[in-house]
Amino acid sequence: MQFFSKSKSSNVSNSFQDWLGISKIEDGKILLKTQKSIRVLKVLPINFKLKSEMEQNAILIQYKNFLSNINSKIQIIISSRKTNLTNHIKKISKISKENPKIMNSARDYIELIERVISEKGTITKEFFIVLPEAENIENEILKIKELLTNCGNDVDICSKEDIKLLISCYTNKRTLNLIGGVR
Repeated sequence: MQFFSKSKSSNVSNSFQDWLGISKIEDGKILLKTQKSIRVLKVLPINFKLKSEMEQNAILIQYKNFLSNINSKIQIIISSRKTNLTNHIKKISKISKENPKIMNSARDYIELIERVISEKGTITKEFFIVLPEAENIENEILKIKELLTNCGNDVDICSKEDIKLLISCYTNKRTLNLIGGVR
């Protein structure tokens, strides 16, 4: 991904990183040129629709509790983009060639995936929590993790690659086939 490279032909940098005022990207953190930083957490989703009504109500109560108990300003980002299943299909194909007993099942499964993709499309949703660096940021991150764990979610420090992809999604939507109202 070359969108963070600097122009070699002039003294002026034309990179998105400079345009956005980013000094450095690390795991879980964006360092700004203003000497401030932003923390980024990745929330692993749960399939809410597969939960029973009682579980859904419990999740909603815990989510309300999460929103009520956050002391710092946060931004919740939901990134939706088309899912690329090419590598998954190749992997299934390779496994079926190595094991002829599952070849028919694998072929049916691949046909099902291709049919779903062509009829309905597939979407990958990723959830992020962005918060500005503050005095007790580590305590706030632990609190966010605990409150979202009560909702059934796992929360991780966002990787450097995920942060770059997130920024790229919002600066180059068409190339990454971002969907969800914007195309």
